[in-house]
This record gives sequence, C-alpha cells and structure tokens, in this order.
Amino acid sequence: MPLSAISKQELSIGESIKGQDIRLGVYELIKTEFPDFSLESFISMEELNRFRRIYLTQLVEQERGELAVIDYDVMKAIRDNSILSENLQDKEEGALTLGQKLADKIATFGGSWTFIISFFSFLTV
Repeated sequence: MPLSAISKQELSIGESIKGQDIRLGVYELIKTEFPDFSLESFISMEELNRFRRIYLTQLVEQERGELAVIDYDVMKAIRDNSILSENLQDKEEGALTLGQKLADKIATFGGSWTFIISFFSFLTV
C-alpha cells in the first residue's frame, strides 16, 4: 500500500493519487507546503481535495482582488459539497392561475402511460 507524503499514513489503492496525476497548479501548491512532495509521491483524495479548495480560493482572490460575500458562499459550498440554488418551484406554484394549474394537470395525465394505454385500448375497441 502506498504511503501519503502529506500525512505519512498508508493509503488504499483506490484512495491514493500519484503526484504526476495532479494538475500543475495544485501540484505546485502542495510543493510549497511540502517541498519533498514529488511526481512519484502519493496523496489521499481527501488531502488532494483540501489543496484543490485552497488553490481555487487563491485563483478567485487573484482574479477579483478580494472575495465578496457571494464568493465566500461559493467557496463554502465547494468546501461542504452543498448546493447553492434555491427551490424556486414552491414560489412559482403559488403564482399560477387556475387555468395554468388545470393545464399542468391535463398535460401530466395526457403524457402518462395510463392515458396512452387507455387511448390505444379505446381505439382498438
């Protein structure tokens, strides 16, 4: 089993990433903190993801100068693997008219297998 150059712990085969397989910018970031890290060294997926987040944050800071509130939200979402979007469907359904709601119900039934089989059965009888 390979040994992590960062944590010095044994890594399982599926969890280990070789230095040569890491994107150059992230690789160089790892090298700044761990100078002994080489193209032949191994790192765990968790450790690599931590360096990827740091690298991404640095790129955004270089691009914009400083992070705005939305940038912090994006970085937090990336770090936590969470979703940034809202569920807008609930808000939209409240604004629908009676005719629009009825049209949605008809379209739902009209495109269903129940309707298709029923209609085909009706035609054959």
